[in-house]
Amino acid sequence: MSIRSRSYFCIHCGEPAPDILKIYGKDNLVKLIECTTCGQLVDKFVEYDLIIVIINLILQEDSAYRHLLLNSELKNYWKLGLLFLMTESYCFWCFHKGLENQSQTESFYELEVNFYQSLIRSVVNSLSFHFLIISIPFFKFWFLSQHPKQFSYLALWKGMIIAGYAEIFELCRLIWSYSSSDPRMYFRDGLVVMSYTQAYKGYIMICC
Repeated sequence: MSIRSRSYFCIHCGEPAPDILKIYGKDNLVKLIECTTCGQLVDKFVEYDLIIVIINLILQEDSAYRHLLLNSELKNYWKLGLLFLMTESYCFWCFHKGLENQSQTESFYELEVNFYQSLIRSVVNSLSFHFLIISIPFFKFWFLSQHPKQFSYLALWKGMIIAGYAEIFELCRLIWSYSSSDPRMYFRDGLVVMSYTQAYKGYIMICC
């Protein structure tokens, strides 16, 4: 029998666990471990493909966020953040600067400048939003004069990056319409709000 060595956390109750699974014998038989506190599997997502985890994220499962933030070894979060940032910038550029209603005389240089302006706007908005989210638990812990050992500002920041996947759905708006008043746009906006809320709530409630 072999057991992997690192600390994990139950995605349901947040209790520390010595491991997620045990591997028995030469046949590599795998058995998921149950949490000694709540009795549920410590992390069922460990045996799921990434696409299944992503589907659960879209379905707003708290446990899927906790799996990625607490027990996953997923790296290169900054690449995801960059992808979502570029997507938001591109869509904002399309809706507000133009592909549908641009005049024929506007030069490529002007379009390029407009895109960089949109990118700068998105960067400023993203930094401001992430700073606001991270400052909420900071001031809470400062006011209560305590800091949970399990809490990590880096993990919370990663959670906000993961929740940014909803920005990809903004590309669908380019298929529907360039008009920002199209009622179908509220679907994407609602998904963005729910994703950030679930990522924040899912991590904060289990770590604080």
